[in-house]
Amino acid sequence: MAIVFVLLRHSVRPFWSDLSTPYIPIGGLDLGAIFINGWVGVDLFFVLSGFLISLHLIRSFEKRRALWPVLYNYAPRRFFRIAPVYYLVLTLAVLGLFPYFPYPESYEGIGWRYAYHLVFMQDYWPSDIIAVFWSLAIEIKFYLLAPFLIWGVLKLSDDRARIAVIGLLICSQPLARGLFAPEVSGYEEYFLFIRTRFDWCLDGLLMGMLSAFLVHSAAARTILLKPVVSGALFWGGALLILGLSLPGPLVDLDVSRFDIVWLAFLISAGFAAMLLGLLGECPGHRLFEKPGFSFIALISYSLYLVHLPLLYLAEVMAERVVDFADMSEQMGYVVYLPFFVALCVFVSTLLYVFIERPVILWSKKRYQS
Repeated sequence: MAIVFVLLRHSVRPFWSDLSTPYIPIGGLDLGAIFINGWVGVDLFFVLSGFLISLHLIRSFEKRRALWPVLYNYAPRRFFRIAPVYYLVLTLAVLGLFPYFPYPESYEGIGWRYAYHLVFMQDYWPSDIIAVFWSLAIEIKFYLLAPFLIWGVLKLSDDRARIAVIGLLICSQPLARGLFAPEVSGYEEYFLFIRTRFDWCLDGLLMGMLSAFLVHSAAARTILLKPVVSGALFWGGALLILGLSLPGPLVDLDVSRFDIVWLAFLISAGFAAMLLGLLGECPGHRLFEKPGFSFIALISYSLYLVHLPLLYLAEVMAERVVDFADMSEQMGYVVYLPFFVALCVFVSTLLYVFIERPVILWSKKRYQS
């Protein structure tokens, strides 16, 4: 779901010239808003990452009961999970080897820009080689922070106290943004100074961490496994996401103080509720275990890395088959989308098979938990 949302966001943008005009209006709502608001998929990535990393660390600490032995296995595996294919795609982009990809717009200072991307600092300096790489800088910093945070929280003997501490940390995010986040006048400033900053966008990762502690707690897990609870969580979270997304573009046209303070919090809460509902085996949860979903999940990281550089090549390919000039924007997008998806899946599958998977298997063997 996360990667599909992101693909829809970036693929529809060239085919929606006026965001103030509804794209697919139905009954006062705009179904096209689901596409343009697909950037929320990154928040879902954060929730999932926070959950998986935290649950792994909780179990590792229970097994070894010491910080440094866990770090010895954890840190290299996290690095090799993220870095190799990222460094490859980053370097190809810097060398200009993606056909028709118009970025970087300028090669001025490219050595410095490449260097801070190599050390994952493109959340505090501009993510201006491939824009979506900002989220990897957030991930890496969370990877560094999580073991120490979870180690400290596990020192508390009571599950309720642990959950309360994580809950307070989550609440600190909108509080900090409300007190200290700067006013911004539009999407570009919001993206640069709020959305892509590590200190302002921990909501999803911490919501995922909270989910991990809830699943780990025997008492909380018993409640989550009740069908009425799991169903309410999943559909309540889904309705919250839809309620935020359907009225229109969320921050592309205007950025309010509400958006700055609460939007990431509410989106992350919605996705965390959906995650907990699925983990509680809500009705219909097996749909997400289908082979097609599993395959897209396997290649989702590579898809995330390469989809933006392939956006323009897919358009060139499509234009050789059809003439977009004679179509509405909506119809042009319908024709373009299969080219884009097929190209992205093909390239991502190659990256997964020949780079991601071999490195993952090697690191698991070399650094066993």
